[in-house]
Amino acid sequence: MLRERLAAFLLFAAIRAEWVAWPASEPVPDGAARRVDASTGAVYVDVDVNATVLEERWRASVDDATKAEDTATTLTKREAIVSSLSRLPPEELGGRDVAALSDEALEELWLERQAALKEWSARQADAAKILDARVAALLDGDEETVRGALEDLDFELGELDAAKDFHDALNGWPALVARLAPSETAETRALAARAVGSAVKNGFQDWALELDCLARLVELLEDDAASARKAALYAV
Repeated sequence: MLRERLAAFLLFAAIRAEWVAWPASEPVPDGAARRVDASTGAVYVDVDVNATVLEERWRASVDDATKAEDTATTLTKREAIVSSLSRLPPEELGGRDVAALSDEALEELWLERQAALKEWSARQADAAKILDARVAALLDGDEETVRGALEDLDFELGELDAAKDFHDALNGWPALVARLAPSETAETRALAARAVGSAVKNGFQDWALELDCLARLVELLEDDAASARKAALYAV
């Protein structure tokens, strides 16, 4: 924008006079012929001599900047597909050299990949809805519903991404830890301890230190019910 203003100023000034006062707020370009009014300190530039030269320099600098910024390369459809698929782990490509595939084979592989991603995305969305239902059951379900949710969570939280979603995205951990409370039945506490153990064994041992989870698990080690003691031992 600065260069554009200066170029416009130069071209306009060149029409009016040979020497023109240069704006005090703008640096005089290198190589420009100039003179200074000793009484006022005003700087004058010989536009008649320098306008064309300065404009050419300005246009060259803009061209250079544009070339430097324009680093994107337009790819053909085949090149774009090959570039994308080449980033996948070799095992996901079945050992195939995507660059050597025919256009038909490459298109087929691409469509298979897109279908697989769509299916995976749908499963993830369904999984999130299922986990959300588990949290709701822990919060408001009757005893039978709570036990069913805990049994399912024991299996589901063994999967790393599901455990992270349950703990982080859905904030389900407080609802799970609440089911370790002494006021719960021994069966419910045992099932909750199993679910906790399945989650923390994914590498999230710090979760057991949140709330009063660990304290309740330690208490459960002394429970009268063997199933509860065994579940607590699994979790810690």
